[in-house]
Amino acid sequence: MERHGDKLTITVDGVPLPCEVDPAGVQQVIGVGAHPGLMLTIPARRVITDDSLEERHSPAKQSAIRAKLDALAPPGS
Repeated sequence: MERHGDKLTITVDGVPLPCEVDPAGVQQVIGVGAHPGLMLTIPARRVITDDSLEERHSPAKQSAIRAKLDALAPPGS
């Protein structure tokens, strides 16, 4: 993170974030014995959250899972 006046630049592995970040929406997280970090507030017109404890499956694996579940379902359901 670099700030010069009102301009803030945040990079991840040397690559700048593809959006502007309001300096007021940045908090540094620094603790003894912990990795340093940043918490960011990024303005957005729309936010979609996909949150699952399950791993993501390929379309082929999803089809196989669906077929297995369909085979276990009672007839006519």
